[in-house]
Parts: sequence; structure tokens; C-alpha cells
Amino acid sequence: MILCCFVLEGGSKLISIRKILITFATLAVLFVLVGLYFDTAVNSSSGGVVTTTEISTIGTTVQSFNPKLGLNFSLTVNATVIPSNESIDVALNVTNVKSLQNQLSASNSWAISGLSTPCDFGYYNFSSSFGVAFFRGDYDSSNISTGTPISVWGAAVECPMDFAGNTTSALGPWLKITSYVLSPDSDNGTESGDYESYQTQNVTSGTFPTVLNFQANIYANDSNSDYGYNSLQSSSTANYTIAAGDEWGQIVLIHFAVISSTIQAPPGIVDIGPD
Repeated sequence: MILCCFVLEGGSKLISIRKILITFATLAVLFVLVGLYFDTAVNSSSGGVVTTTEISTIGTTVQSFNPKLGLNFSLTVNATVIPSNESIDVALNVTNVKSLQNQLSASNSWAISGLSTPCDFGYYNFSSSFGVAFFRGDYDSSNISTGTPISVWGAAVECPMDFAGNTTSALGPWLKITSYVLSPDSDNGTESGDYESYQTQNVTSGTFPTVLNFQANIYANDSNSDYGYNSLQSSSTANYTIAAGDEWGQIVLIHFAVISSTIQAPPGIVDIGPD
């Protein structure tokens, strides 16, 4: 009886509450539909791979996340504008974002050709599971494959990633890397495959530690020595595009500019070869 009287006396309030509830329910449905639309749009346009950009005081980072593989690939640069007497510093990183070990088969599914590290000088992707390329001009994902990479690596060096072994000894050059196992939330792990044994001269299989990251400095000034520094081969004012990616098909782009500098002294030569 008390409930009846409350409803009769507060009927207008009850109706208002019902209207508010109906309005909130309608908005909630709309938000869900909009969220589903944008989620579908992202997944359909990029195959589920999500790309993000972070800008901080230490530089710019562009990341590509592949939820199917549980891999995050990132490219970081120290600046997007550099004077012609300085360098752009790049860092590449392949990270397992899973809380468990991530077992990956070697894929060789590069998004574009020409991605490299100093170990292969831009000629081939062999022992590196990731690489980077520099292009003079502004490119985007629709036309980056039409560009011609600049040969930026300044020296013929022996890279540890070319050889099967550990940090203290090399057992022989890799012939084929077949798989990786990355530790949880890490770029550290192991790689397995076939190598030519120094000891027996035969093809041998093995598993060895690896780290899927890389850093390098690339100067704008010309390099005048076979054992010189990494260089864009020009100190002229220009716009550039960096493309970086891994062998599982992820790729990210960053644009930067070289501007003129009043200081003409060349960068220091890095001693990376025998005397």
C-alpha cells in the first residue's frame, strides 16, 4: 500500500527516471557500436597490426604491434631535425609482449626489400631478423617500396649476429636461422639453425643466445674512408624517410630533415677496424 501511494504521488519523478535510464542505455549502445566500428576499421585496414607514435624529450618512437604473433617492433630516433654536422641516432627493437615464452619460426616476410644492418650492408637480409633503410625524400606506406635506399653503412665489420656462438666465442658462420624463442616481455632469447662448424667444416645445428635490438649513429656528412663513420653521403639540406621492419612483415616509417649548420667540422671517426 505504501509502495502504491509512492508510485502515485511520485509518478512524474518515476517517469523522469525511466527517461534518463532509457537515454543512458541508448548512449551506451551507440558507444559500443562506434567502438566496434573503429576496431573493425583498424583491423580491416592493417590486418590487426596497430601502429602508434610516441614523442618525448629523448626522441620519437614509432611502434608496430602484431597481436597474433605477440610481437612489438619499434624504431626510435633522437631527433627529427638534425644539423648537417651531426647524426641521427636510431634504435630498433623486437620485443615479445607475451607473459610466456614466444616461439617464432623464421619468416623472411619482409614488407619491403633493402632493410639492413651494418652486418649485411643493405645487400641482403641474412642473419638479422630486423633492418632499417634510409631514403632521400618524403615517402609513405603507399610508395616506400618504389624508393631506392641510400647505402649508409660506412665499414666492413664482422658482426656477432653473423656467427653461431655466444658472447665469448664463435663456432662458425650461420647458414640458416630457422626459429627463435623470446623470453617473456623481452627482446632476449635464443635462435636456432644451421651453421658451418669451424671445428669440423660440416653443417651443424645448434641453439644460441640472441638479442633482437640494434643501435647506430648515421651522420649527414660524407664518409671519405672505407673504415669511416655511417653517413647519409650528403650534408645538403634535405628531407629523409626512415623505414624499419622485421622479418615477420612489420614496418614503421619516420621522417626527418637535415638542416644547414654553421659548424663545418666533420664528426669524429669511430675506430671500428684494425690499425
